[in-house]
Amino acid sequence: MALDAKQADDFHYLFFAKGFNSCVMGALRPYGNLFGCCIGKRRRLISSLTDLILSCPALKDYVPSNSNGNLTKKNYAEVLLAVVGIAGFIGTSALCKQVLDDIPDEYSIDLDDKMAVTMAVLEAARMKAPVNNVNVMLGNKLTLTINGKEYTFDRGTPVAASIGLSSVDANQFDNPHVFNPERENLLSSSINFNHVGYTKVGFGKRQCP
Repeated sequence: MALDAKQADDFHYLFFAKGFNSCVMGALRPYGNLFGCCIGKRRRLISSLTDLILSCPALKDYVPSNSNGNLTKKNYAEVLLAVVGIAGFIGTSALCKQVLDDIPDEYSIDLDDKMAVTMAVLEAARMKAPVNNVNVMLGNKLTLTINGKEYTFDRGTPVAASIGLSSVDANQFDNPHVFNPERENLLSSSINFNHVGYTKVGFGKRQCP
């Protein structure tokens, strides 16, 4: 299934528009509610693109179950739209920008060497994470030390772990603000795009989404 020109424009508008017409900003609470009268276009685009996903042959036999959170077919399509747009569209475009901005012009890369290209891309993304944080709900009560002070968070608390700060942690990466794709621990310690480590033959233990 492919998008036609109008659908591609609609998709781009939904995830790159400014203000509350965008998919992300319009979902913020309570602010999205306050500007509800101004985000009619956002609702129409979400509805139209959700219908497109619903027509996909892969969802023909979709049935709510424990494995998909018992979401209705429409709700599942809405989640897929958000995942594709935010993780695939916005995240990937941010990564492309990082590659263009942060790989020094004087750094020579053998474009026929896939591993060399991968290392350069990982290092560019490490220096400024295109996906800055990962959001989770705490499964257990947790006490953390932040700026020298202890804070305790109850089970079920939503938290955001900063991929960006972790990727420039001097305890993990020597001279973290210096571009160096030859770091010995770049593959094993990389958490860009919510990956936990890489190997020379593939991704690590976990991959987003």
